[in-house]
Amino acid sequence: MKCKKTAITYLLLIVSSIMFSQTFTYEYTYKLDSTDLNRISQDVLNLEINNSYSLFYSINRLKRNNYAKALETEIENNTLNLKSAPNPGVHWSIKNDSSRESIMVYEDYSIYKYKYSDHINLDWKLQDSTKFYDHLKLHKATTSFRGRDYIAWYTLEIPLSYGPYKFYGLPGLIVEIYDENKNHHFKMVETSKIKLDENYFSEFKLISKDDFKEFFDKYELNPMSLIPETEGIRIPENQKKIHKERMEARKARRNNFIELR
Repeated sequence: MKCKKTAITYLLLIVSSIMFSQTFTYEYTYKLDSTDLNRISQDVLNLEINNSYSLFYSINRLKRNNYAKALETEIENNTLNLKSAPNPGVHWSIKNDSSRESIMVYEDYSIYKYKYSDHINLDWKLQDSTKFYDHLKLHKATTSFRGRDYIAWYTLEIPLSYGPYKFYGLPGLIVEIYDENKNHHFKMVETSKIKLDENYFSEFKLISKDDFKEFFDKYELNPMSLIPETEGIRIPENQKKIHKERMEARKARRNNFIELR
């Protein structure tokens, strides 16, 4: 997806009205398997910014959730078409409070929806290098974050101290950021018209970051182990074994997450 001049021009026009909510869209390309770097995954995410906080969320995840809600109707009408299912997108959404005291991370795993507080401290080093992205002049900055060294390109023409994922704190909006090996790469693209429902986060349960990590490790290895017997769901042992083997193979291919520690 390429950035269009009309989209960037529009962004420059709306920056003069800082008091209003603004949305910027990023393409996120990432390589989850360090043993197969030619295999690239992709998602598109919105960064919504207002006076109090920013929200960064997956457009594909929203489409996936809307698709799931429509399944019942399709089943009833006998029009179910699984081929039309959208890419699920990344599981996380990020809410960055303007006070910078903490970042709220929302993790959406279908029936499992959790949120936890994360504390971020980024030590940016501003560089002399500049480049242009369409009509925007970008300035270079570098930082290290949880096992990776990053290069960021921000613009003073959009004086908002936010960026994609958990990155923030530069003198202007981060237009592009990637780790030095480009395993994880965010870049601004044409703004999407899809917006987040204001009630989307109402179902998320607050837990600690350590508790989420414990859940995540179990989910990655064997999601079926999370289903309690009291739910009345009985899965044949051979199906459990097959599913576990598939998940173990999948976990082996997912070894290159954005946060290494």
